[in-house]
Amino acid sequence: MNVSMWKKIWGDIRTRKSRTFLVALSIFIGVLGVVSLISAGDIMVTQRQADIKEDELPMISTFVAVPGSVEGNIDDNDVIDTLATYPGVTVVEGEASYPVFWQHENETRFRESTLNTYTEPLDALMIQPMRLVEGAYPVEGQNQLAVEQRMADDFGLEVGETITVRVLGAEIDDGVQEETWTISGIVFHPYNQSSNETLYAAYADAQRLTGFQGLSSIFARFEDYPTAE
Repeated sequence: MNVSMWKKIWGDIRTRKSRTFLVALSIFIGVLGVVSLISAGDIMVTQRQADIKEDELPMISTFVAVPGSVEGNIDDNDVIDTLATYPGVTVVEGEASYPVFWQHENETRFRESTLNTYTEPLDALMIQPMRLVEGAYPVEGQNQLAVEQRMADDFGLEVGETITVRVLGAEIDDGVQEETWTISGIVFHPYNQSSNETLYAAYADAQRLTGFQGLSSIFARFEDYPTAE
């Protein structure tokens, strides 16, 4: 660039200060936006890697459904025990995930959420485990539920709070039985894809609340991936 070109540039800058400021501001905002997006992406990836660990993921996930023609309850423990005897299997766990209907004490309508339970106690899961954030895990037979923390935030649920739950697995002569259940704990479950609408209960309690007859998913881990394949 020659001298006259530089003179013209500086002359434009001095005579059009407002335009120069706006151009500089727009460039700054653009660069800041790009840096913010890249930084946010890096933070999300780093946090996800910290929350979701490869050795806690199932090597095989099997989704099952019980036909409506099947009467009575399927013995899930027999299914899990049988799979656990296969060569190379290190862990087998089952999950039951079914709709549950609940309401706050002062509400008139019921909300639909998902109730998750497992063949292992909630605090003993080795595949896709959860972390207790506050309170305690539900105790079987005590009308206790745990709630995923994102659902707790969305609906304002707290430890010690009571909600009304429909008992779909109870046999009564007329209508639907309703019971009062207590939120015993809040958990963080990074592997749950519907975390903003999930409750957790002990296996027998969940079966009574939802009336399910069998597992909805079976997870397994093996000694190595070639064995799983």
